[in-house]
Amino acid sequence: MPITAVGLELWTMTKDIMFDNIILTDSRSTADDWAAASWNKKALKEQMAGSGEGALQDFLVYAKENPWVWVAIVAAIIFPFGLYLTCFRGNGEVDEVGEVKKTDKPTPDDEDMPGLEGDEDEEAEAEAEEEEVKEVEEEEEEEEEEEKPVKRRTRKAD
Repeated sequence: MPITAVGLELWTMTKDIMFDNIILTDSRSTADDWAAASWNKKALKEQMAGSGEGALQDFLVYAKENPWVWVAIVAAIIFPFGLYLTCFRGNGEVDEVGEVKKTDKPTPDDEDMPGLEGDEDEEAEAEAEEEEVKEVEEEEEEEEEEEKPVKRRTRKAD
């Protein structure tokens, strides 16, 4: 008598068990050939297609299985930020020596330095300018005195 129907009753604790393409045979080689022709190709297709939920969902599933991934992500975010704060953030202090070098400001110790080539010319020019300023100031004072009205005193007759 030939088998006309097969009934399967499964009791399982997991929800993701599925059955497809059931074969009943008494030959192992026939079952292997049939599996190679159908199941292996179908499994490869399903694996290539993924879960269909997207890369983010796949990542979250992977991260749930491997919690160290979250540690690596946090370290990858915090480390560059900490490095930036350590290396590129100023402390608010002004480096006076650096500022003097940048702007070439004269410093008090420059006055004590011995004269260099060309200093005499600069000193002579500075003295000549000072003399000119004094002369102009004196001339202005003289002109102001000349312009003032002269007040004369008169005597009253007794």
